[in-house]
Amino acid sequence: WAITFKTPFTGVKNTYLYVKDDRGRYNGWVRKGTWTIVNQGPSVGTVTPSSGSTYPDNEVFFETTYSDPDTCLNMAIVFFLISPSTAEWSKCFYAKYEQNTDKLYLKDDRYSNSWKGGYPPGSSYIITNNYVKLDCSQTTVSPVTGGETTLTINWAVTFMPTLTGVKKSYLKVKDDAGAINGWTEKGD
Repeated sequence: WAITFKTPFTGVKNTYLYVKDDRGRYNGWVRKGTWTIVNQGPSVGTVTPSSGSTYPDNEVFFETTYSDPDTCLNMAIVFFLISPSTAEWSKCFYAKYEQNTDKLYLKDDRYSNSWKGGYPPGSSYIITNNYVKLDCSQTTVSPVTGGETTLTINWAVTFMPTLTGVKKSYLKVKDDAGAINGWTEKGD
């Protein structure tokens, strides 16, 4: 058998055999071993611009990149955080894109596990909390299909007057097999 495993088909798999003769007698599926398809972990790329300033209520576009040798279709969730630190998840911009469902989310502005949104890039929705807005209509994701290894997101962000001061940019990515490239600072 000449087999090529495609992503995201990774992890430990069982191997089975089945046989049926010309008279219809058969021996059902019998497990004969295991085979591991290695997952190559994802990595975070860049944030552009990596530094700068803006006035409240002005839309800013941030381009973020994430990579996976198993193609960007293997990425489950990518995260983008603009905050004083990775410990500060309220009073900040904390968003995620779920590649498998093609949906954008913005973290609620309380210390909770609550996400707002769930809208596709390019849709007419604006996701808001008390500190920021994410304009889904101006946010783009590419590529949306295919075997590319780099995923690029252009986030359309508006900071409200309630969020001022110096912040840093962080990226994080998790793939379909559960491999994570944790919070990495990419600018301020």
